[in-house]
Amino acid sequence: YGLIVLNSGCEVSGFYIKSQWSGTILDPAIKGENCENIKIFNNKIYYPDSVPIALERASGNIFNNELRTGIAADYCKDLVIENNKIEGIPVGWRTGVSYGTGISIVGSSPIIRNNHIFNCGDGINITMAVGDVVSSPLIENNIIENNKVYGIRITPFPCEADFGGGKRGSAGGNIIRNNGKCDFLNESPSEIYAQYNTWTHPTEEEIDRYDIWDDDEGKGGKVIFVPFKGGVSIKRR
Repeated sequence: YGLIVLNSGCEVSGFYIKSQWSGTILDPAIKGENCENIKIFNNKIYYPDSVPIALERASGNIFNNELRTGIAADYCKDLVIENNKIEGIPVGWRTGVSYGTGISIVGSSPIIRNNHIFNCGDGINITMAVGDVVSSPLIENNIIENNKVYGIRITPFPCEADFGGGKRGSAGGNIIRNNGKCDFLNESPSEIYAQYNTWTHPTEEEIDRYDIWDDDEGKGGKVIFVPFKGGVSIKRR
């Protein structure tokens, strides 16, 4: 690890952490575990070897950071991720190129707002392991664009994520556009609310057909996206 946060109430601020791709996955640049009310802010981390920031069973705030690539939150409650710039890094493997995940959520319920997530593999990936706590993040007012595979991916487990209009009170306001295969893939059996957002395409029919893959494609539960704010581009990478 670069930095390990083990005590509650710690602040990590003002660091510039950089590494070169070594060809081997390493430990995170900043790791927080079993700690409460931590703050990680105003850092610049260029870290192709692993996740810049990884938290497990932690609470607090991650804000105003510039990261390449992203953030992992495992089994976290009372966590706020906001105002971060998260950009993917192309990393070469024998089997191809990986760009990393912008924000990875496992069994966690963070508030994710006002982040710019771009040029990653998946912008946001939400999952859980069998028997774990269901992930229920509140996600609002983010720009999630130009990611190489999916803007949002929810894996085939129950999920209570709220992207707008759901039980957690998300205002929506996300701009989810121009992502590789589609903007939103729901493989979960759960119905997901994603209202009041802006998508790649401008009409309900096009959004349902091209931007969101859910029950219509036999993928998972329905994504409820109407009403929506419209489309901003139809440029597909």
